[in-house]
Amino acid sequence: MEKKSKCVICNRIIEGSPKIPFCSLHTRAYSNLIAKYGEWKNAYGDLSPREFLDRIGSNEYSGRWVKEVVNAILFNRELMQVFLDDLSFWNRRD
Repeated sequence: MEKKSKCVICNRIIEGSPKIPFCSLHTRAYSNLIAKYGEWKNAYGDLSPREFLDRIGSNEYSGRWVKEVVNAILFNRELMQVFLDDLSFWNRRD
């Protein structure tokens, strides 16, 4: 029997790539972070990815899933690198 990988946040089954170790709900929040970084960077000037995550994580209007993903990224060096790589890829597409 194949062992299914679990989300690093909530222990639900990971349905996509193990590169992003999140369940579908946390993956959606992660994708939203990637998609919105450019807008935040334009609005706030030269906003670093870390500053972006700090602001999103402390924003009272950010949802629970997003805040959980932000915390996971901020406290896991490997996830931070994946996040930075994904931001870089996203920026090259534009």
